[in-house]
Amino acid sequence: MSRKNIDSLVKDIYKYLESYTAVTPEQSAELALLLSQVICDKLSAYRKPALSMSCIGHPQRKLKLEIQKPIKPTGKQRLRFLYGDILETLLLWLAKQAGHTVEDQQKTVEIDKVKGHIDAIIDGTLVDVKSCSPQSYKKFASGTLPSSDPFGYLAQISGYRTCLKKDKAAFLAVDKVSGDLCVYKPDPDFDLPDPHKVIERAREAVCAKSHLDLPSCEEPVPAGKSGNMKLSTGCKYCAYRDRCWPSLRVFLYKTGPEYFTKVVKEPSEKIKEITK
Repeated sequence: MSRKNIDSLVKDIYKYLESYTAVTPEQSAELALLLSQVICDKLSAYRKPALSMSCIGHPQRKLKLEIQKPIKPTGKQRLRFLYGDILETLLLWLAKQAGHTVEDQQKTVEIDKVKGHIDAIIDGTLVDVKSCSPQSYKKFASGTLPSSDPFGYLAQISGYRTCLKKDKAAFLAVDKVSGDLCVYKPDPDFDLPDPHKVIERAREAVCAKSHLDLPSCEEPVPAGKSGNMKLSTGCKYCAYRDRCWPSLRVFLYKTGPEYFTKVVKEPSEKIKEITK
């Protein structure tokens, strides 16, 4: 059994990749099996969203809509999700080739009748692997995730940690663009919420009469100094923006569309309004 520690995980993965060590038929077969399982699972029949460990930390309004008014992902979105899952699977395989112990991959756990699947236990530490955009990766690399966690990653790993009664938990994050890797260990006393309370709050959201009875995920932000208000970045890219803000006005700027919730002063005539 490996005596390596998760603190050297990133360095060891890079070292393995730089070594150009030949991959054995056994190693190749193992990776092929893991990847085929992921691909077949993700490309299988559509499954209606349900309350799970991966979504309990989502904002209440978004969570209710996701479960009760699900929108099927587009082909483009499914492709993005798929290569993210493939990359995360590859990282766990690389961790093993780099000499670290990787156990209990995709083990099912349950707390308060809510199920989830952990990514793995690496060197005795519960690890959740995240493939990230450059902007999202910075939160893990800088340790600022607790101040901005719209996807509920901390609630998710807290639930896993409670189920498994683990003292140690960490994220292995990868920047999908640069290939940067980091291990982020949240402080269990200050950064990880009580999963029982999070699940109770999530159930209350799902049972709410209307999503509009729940607080907005993010409040609109000023669009300059005119008094106009527009959707925040998180809401701008949300598939449910029109359900939360039915009176949106959309203006096409050079940097892309902006979604206005309040227009005090009309934008310049050069800025085209999108009415469809």
